Amino acid sequence: MIVVTASRTRRPLFLFFFNDTATTEIYTRLEVVEGKLTGRPEGTPLWGLGKARAVRTLAAAHDIDLKASFGYANGDEDVLFLESVGNPTAVSPGRGLKDEAANRGWPVLQCKPQGGGPGLVDVLRTAAFYGGVAAGAGAGLGLGLLNRSKRQAVDLSLALGTDLGLALAGVDVKVIRGAEHLWSARPCLFLINHQSKLDPFLFAKIVRSGFTGVMKAEAKNVPGFGQLFQFADVAFIDRGNIEQAKDALAGAIEKLRDEGLSIAMSPEGTRSATPALGEFKKGAFHIAMQAKVPIVPVVFRNAGQIQWRGAQAIKAGTVETVVLPPVDTSDWSIRTLTKHVAEVRGMYLDTLARWPGADGTQREDT
Repeated sequence: MIVVTASRTRRPLFLFFFNDTATTEIYTRLEVVEGKLTGRPEGTPLWGLGKARAVRTLAAAHDIDLKASFGYANGDEDVLFLESVGNPTAVSPGRGLKDEAANRGWPVLQCKPQGGGPGLVDVLRTAAFYGGVAAGAGAGLGLGLLNRSKRQAVDLSLALGTDLGLALAGVDVKVIRGAEHLWSARPCLFLINHQSKLDPFLFAKIVRSGFTGVMKAEAKNVPGFGQLFQFADVAFIDRGNIEQAKDALAGAIEKLRDEGLSIAMSPEGTRSATPALGEFKKGAFHIAMQAKVPIVPVVFRNAGQIQWRGAQAIKAGTVETVVLPPVDTSDWSIRTLTKHVAEVRGMYLDTLARWPGADGTQREDT
C-alpha cells in the first residue's frame, strides 16, 4: 500500500510522509461478495507498472506536481514508480533496485533492523559487560578503600568498571565536539538526553571523575548497580513522594554548592522510547539555579541503538556525543525559568538536527 499526502493546490506529493494536508490511500482493492472479503484482488493489483500508473492518475486528478514530489520504495518492481517522481529514494532496496539506483544516481537509505530477539553474540556481550563492570568496580573500590578515600574509591570504581564493561561489550563513546566543556565549568550540572539504560555508564566514560547523579528511586533496587549507585552518593528521587523528592533535590544542591561535586541528570526524567527528544522537566533547572552553577548539556545521538528502552541485550557500536558550552544560570529566576528550560531544550533539538559531521564539518574525535 502507498500512502500519499495531497493538497488541492499544486504542491509536492510526499510518499510515506504526513503533514497537515488531506491524506489519500492508494492500494489494491480486494473483492467483496455479499459483504464478505474473498481474499482475491479486484482488478489489476497495484504492482510494478500498475503502481506507477495509479500515482500518475492521482497526481493528474489532484493537480500534484510529481517533479517536485518525493517517493520511497524498496522493491525491485518499484523502479517505474520511483521514476515517476522528481525525488526518488530507494529504502533498504533489493539487489535489482539497488543496482538501478546506483545507475540513476538515486539516494539509497539503509535502515537497520531493531526488532527480534537478541542473537548469541549480543547475549555474550551483555554478560561480558556486567561481568566487566563488576570486576572493574570491585578493583576500584578496593584500591580506593585501601587508600582510605571514599571519593577515590567511587571515581576508580566508576572509571575502571565503565572502561572494562563497555570494552567487553564492544561499545565505544566518541566526543566529536566540545570535549573541553567537560572540564571547563566544574562544579556544574550535566544534563543528558536519556534513551538507554547504559546512559550512566556512557556518561561516566567521558566525564571520568568528580561527579554523582540524580536518579529515580527504582534504580536503587537494581541488583549490584543499585548498591554501587548508593555508594557513589547518588540522590534517589521518589516521584510519588513530594517531600522525599524535595529532600533529595536539597541534597543534590548541597553536593554542588558545598562539596564541589558535579551532578548528572536527565531533564526528560525517563528514557525515551524513540530517538525523539522528550519534554524537559524543571527539577534539574531548579537545582542549577539554586546552587548557582552552570549547566553543561551533553547530547547523545544514538545511545538507543546500543540498547533501546525495554531491551535487555547490548549491541556493539559507537555512541556519538556533543558537549555544548556551559549555560550561565546566575541571573535565572523562578519567573524566567520556563523560558530557560525551552532555550536549553532548543539547543538539544538544534544539535540533533544539525549533527556535526553530517554536512562535512570537522569532528573532534577523542
